[in-house]
Amino acid sequence: MQIFLDEIGNESQGIILASKPDIPTAQRNVVTTMVPGSTHGNLTQFQGWQDVEVKCTFTVVPLLVDGLTGQQGFNDILRRLNAWVLNAKRLKFSDDRPFYRMVKQVSVDAASPGDIELVGTVPVTFTLDPFWYRDADPVTLTGTSNQVFNPGTVDAEPLLSVYGSGTVKFTVNGEVLTLLKVSDFLTVDSWEKTVVHGDDATIYDEQLDGAYPVLPPGNNEIDLGTASKITIEGRWRWL
Repeated sequence: MQIFLDEIGNESQGIILASKPDIPTAQRNVVTTMVPGSTHGNLTQFQGWQDVEVKCTFTVVPLLVDGLTGQQGFNDILRRLNAWVLNAKRLKFSDDRPFYRMVKQVSVDAASPGDIELVGTVPVTFTLDPFWYRDADPVTLTGTSNQVFNPGTVDAEPLLSVYGSGTVKFTVNGEVLTLLKVSDFLTVDSWEKTVVHGDDATIYDEQLDGAYPVLPPGNNEIDLGTASKITIEGRWRWL
């Protein structure tokens, strides 16, 4: 069993995962408000999802790396571990390689050497985005009416590159969106809530009329309207 951080496995760093950690499911952020006189209980409001924490214990084994032994080898591996985890952006498990979680914060506890000729342990806590993600090739739409399937279990916040000229109108699941002053294409990022021209990275938020689109699980209807082409990076995600 290995953890891969940005496609680099722990064993290549001279580190062994002591055991597979518990994998928590993201919990909702829920606010409840007492409503005097209500016969239906409290008012419950869903306000997003909480981050999840994954706690791992790594065993540092200098002998896994050629030429490393003893205290100096332990220290060298520890430095490698720190750089490996603290700079990580994506986390995967070897038994579930297609899926990853985004790393938001890492906490490395004090290392505890055992027999320093062989091993030592380091507890590491990863704070992760609430969802699992899976890379998928972008979808390019050129026909007037299209269906885009979200295979995930949560609404996706896609990245759309919308091509056209001047005022461009298109429809996502019945909601009309309008982009103004389009020159070649604009990129609508529902995650970052920005509109950017892909060539110069200038933000053009004021040129979007309508809500940033989301794609619920299942089929989504997209009508190009006056757009000549739309390319969609789905960013599919799972609980």
